[in-house]
Amino acid sequence: MTQTMWGKVICGIFAVLMWAVVNGATVPVSPPEPPGKDDTDKYNELVRLTRIMELLHNNYVDKDKVSYSRLVDGALNGMLSSLDPYSSYHSTKGMEQFIDLSEGKFVGIGVIVIYRNGRVEVESSIHDGPAWKAGIRAGDFILSIDGEEVKKLSYEQVMNKLKGESGSKVAIGYFDAANKQMKKAELVRENIDESPVPYEGVKVIDGSIGYIRIRQFSVDTADELDKAIARLKQHRLDGLIVDLRNNPGGLLVSAIQVCSRFIATGKMVARTAGRVKSEDVSYNAQDCDKEMALPLVILINGQSASASEVVAGCLKDHRRAVLIGTKSYGKGSVQKIVRLPDNSGVRYTTALYYTPSSRVINGRGIEPDIAVAMSPEENMRLVRQLIRSPGEIRPSYDGAVNDVQLQRAVEILKGINLISAGGE
Repeated sequence: MTQTMWGKVICGIFAVLMWAVVNGATVPVSPPEPPGKDDTDKYNELVRLTRIMELLHNNYVDKDKVSYSRLVDGALNGMLSSLDPYSSYHSTKGMEQFIDLSEGKFVGIGVIVIYRNGRVEVESSIHDGPAWKAGIRAGDFILSIDGEEVKKLSYEQVMNKLKGESGSKVAIGYFDAANKQMKKAELVRENIDESPVPYEGVKVIDGSIGYIRIRQFSVDTADELDKAIARLKQHRLDGLIVDLRNNPGGLLVSAIQVCSRFIATGKMVARTAGRVKSEDVSYNAQDCDKEMALPLVILINGQSASASEVVAGCLKDHRRAVLIGTKSYGKGSVQKIVRLPDNSGVRYTTALYYTPSSRVINGRGIEPDIAVAMSPEENMRLVRQLIRSPGEIRPSYDGAVNDVQLQRAVEILKGINLISAGGE
C-alpha cells in the first residue's frame, strides 16, 4: 500500500475516532455544513498529523516514547496549551488530580501551575501549603523538579512530579519574580485542607470594625461567610472589611453567592460573552439574607484573581464597596471542563467575564478605588503574616510588617462613619 493510501486510511480512522470521542462526551456539535474549503483544509491537516505520527512511531530512536497513546497525548497537550494559559489536556490520572484541585483537595506542595509563554508559572500558591511556607507565590516560575528542567516536560509530567505521597520530599528550583532571584527549596508534600474563611481570619479590629478574610471561593464559602458575619454582629459594628488579597478565586457560583449578600436581589453580578451564543449569560444576585447597611471595604492585590475579581468588580460597579490595595491579577476567562469516555478530559476557554458596567477583567484586572502600594519585600512578609496574624495592622512579633492597606481600610471606614454621624 502506498504512503498516500496509508495517509488516507489513517486520516479516516483518526476522523472516526475524533467523532466517537466527541459524541461520547456528549459535547454539543454544530449541525453539519456542506463540504467546502474548511473541510479540505481539515482533512489535509489531519493527514499531515497522522503522517508525522507514523514517521515517529516507526523511526524514533526510543521506541517506548512513541506509542500511539503517548504521541496522541503529546499532540493534545500541545494543541490545548498553545491556545491560552488556562486551556489544557488531562489524561485519566491528570483529570482526577485536576478535579481534586478544583474541589479544594490538595495532596502535594499546594500549587496550581499554568504554561505561560513556554514556561511553567505558578498561578496560585495555596495558603499554608508547603510551597507557600517556602515563599513560592503566584507569578513565580518553576524551573526544575528534583533536578529535572521543566521546559523538557509536558504539563501532565509537571503535575505528576509535583504530586506524591504525603510526607515525601521534592526539590524545587524556581525563579522568585518579586525579587528577581533564582531560588531552591526542598518541600515535604502534605495533605492540605483549607477552610475558605479561616476562624482566625474573623475578628473585630479597632473597636468596631469587622474583618473577614476569604481565602478562596469554594462550595462552602458563602455559608462560612454567613457564619463569620453572625459572629461579628454579636458586637457593635461600624463597618466591614473583606480581605481578598492573595485569593486565587474558585467557583463562579460561590462569587455570585458572596456578592448576593451585599447587593439587592436581581442586580447583575457579572456577565460572560463568548464565541458561542449560549456562552452569553448574565448572572444576577440571589435571594438570601442581606447585609446592606454596613459600610464595606474590599482589600485586593496583584494575587487576587478570577472569582475574587468578579466579586471586587461587582461591588465596585454597584458602589457597594470601596476597593483598596493594588490592581488585581487579571484572570477573567471561563473554562469548560469536558470529561471524555476514557475519563481523560480537556479544559478550554469559552468566554470572558465582564463586570456589570461591561469592564473586561481578563488581562486587565480590577483597579482599586484607593491604591496603596507595598514593596516586594513588604508583600512577601505580609503574605506570611496574613497566615499567622490576619486582621492585624502591626503584629507584635519580630519581623512583622505594617499592613498599610488594612490600616487605610480602617481609616476610610472611620471617615465614612464620621461623615455619617455629622449628617445626623
